[in-house]
Amino acid sequence: MRDDHDLAKGLVNVAFGRMRDGRELKARTLEFLAALAARSKQLDEAEEFYRRSLKNPRSANLIETNGLPGASWRFLMEAKKYEAVVESAGRA
Repeated sequence: MRDDHDLAKGLVNVAFGRMRDGRELKARTLEFLAALAARSKQLDEAEEFYRRSLKNPRSANLIETNGLPGASWRFLMEAKKYEAVVESAGRA
């Protein structure tokens, strides 16, 4: 998917639509989709996937352990969402 941006964007769009329709996604799936959305410059979607992943205690522990907030800060900074960066830093 790294080389196929259209496929990555399509996957993010479908997953985002399903999530918005009420389908629950697993924490690891949300983390993957957040990273994929960030890579494909779908920053609002990346933020929403990331925020939803934080609501899962297991995911929050994995994120804290693996340093994933730093990755989220990059796409939040790119989207110029500085308040969200400060909020996210408070969770780390």
